[in-house]
Amino acid sequence: MKKLKLIALSLIIGLTVTNCFEDLDDNLIASSEINDFVWKAMNIYYLYKDNVPDLADDRFSTNEEYASYLYGFPLPEDLFQSLRFQPQTVDRFSVITSNYFDLQQQLAGTTLNNGLEFNFYLEPGSDTNVFGVIRLVLKNSVADGLNLQRGQIISGIDGTELTTANFSSLAAQTSYTLNFADYNTNGTPQTEDDTIVANGESVSLTKEAYTENPVHLVDVFNVGGETIGYLVYNGFNSNFNNQLNDAFGQLQASNVGHLVLDLRYNPGGSVNTASLLASMITGQFEGEVFSKLFYNSTLESNNTNYPFTNSFNGNTINSLNLSKVYVLTTSRSASASELVINSLKPYVEVVQIGDFTTGKTQASTLLYD
Repeated sequence: MKKLKLIALSLIIGLTVTNCFEDLDDNLIASSEINDFVWKAMNIYYLYKDNVPDLADDRFSTNEEYASYLYGFPLPEDLFQSLRFQPQTVDRFSVITSNYFDLQQQLAGTTLNNGLEFNFYLEPGSDTNVFGVIRLVLKNSVADGLNLQRGQIISGIDGTELTTANFSSLAAQTSYTLNFADYNTNGTPQTEDDTIVANGESVSLTKEAYTENPVHLVDVFNVGGETIGYLVYNGFNSNFNNQLNDAFGQLQASNVGHLVLDLRYNPGGSVNTASLLASMITGQFEGEVFSKLFYNSTLESNNTNYPFTNSFNGNTINSLNLSKVYVLTTSRSASASELVINSLKPYVEVVQIGDFTTGKTQASTLLYD
């Protein structure tokens, strides 16, 4: 199999740190309200609070000292970044944003989207020219309505050839025209002489508000006398727990004896939904601990155990009672996806197939001001 050099297109979707607290002295810090909010929110909720001296409860002896500290940061982002604990290695995921509404919509599964996700690669023999490959077409999206397919290749957008300098900004536009191409191996096993050849086909797309059902695909295969279930699950969105349970109802009705769980495009989401998914895969561990959620020393009374369960919201869970599950992963599989893999391992055999996952073991709290 030929290997191509991959260019990662990373779109960071973070959490907003927000909440409302009573000021130490409203008059003193009126001109630094956002900084006041950032510090107080992190002082209460930040997991690594005890590792950051400036977040200590006794850090400031007077209101004046606290106000002076806040005024030392012209931008709230500067204060926020200064309080993160080892952001390169430990806290890689906490972020601050000024657009709470968009973030809230994203976390609920609604984005401005045309339904396409790409991988971008360097063209063979080039350090600057790029081509894209459609890796996912979301159901009932603009792209799905245009019958675009996984695996299609693009060499340009809006008639402009893709390069390392422009591919990201071109693909981020609200509206654009994709220029398609064919991949030519030239009949050799090497990649060095492969070429990307424009084929003259194109299609125009405009992004629109789109709510993704994370249950992307459920199917059943009969292979060698074995019944195998296949589930593509793209996000742990609690608004779609019923749809997830219905998918397992289909698998249950088909008497599947094996399950391939495809989490390649799943960045995570609800911890509670993760425990429900694990319970649907199994079913024989009701009441056992699926995972434990730990807070910092200030909020340790909120530490929570998430158990395996046989029901949710009054509904019976459709469980497969499996003792083994196959999980497909990529570097984009993160957070709750990793939680399911790691928390199932003490109970059943988990066969992970694919790349290393993101490595996010922290849950997130959405706070707003």
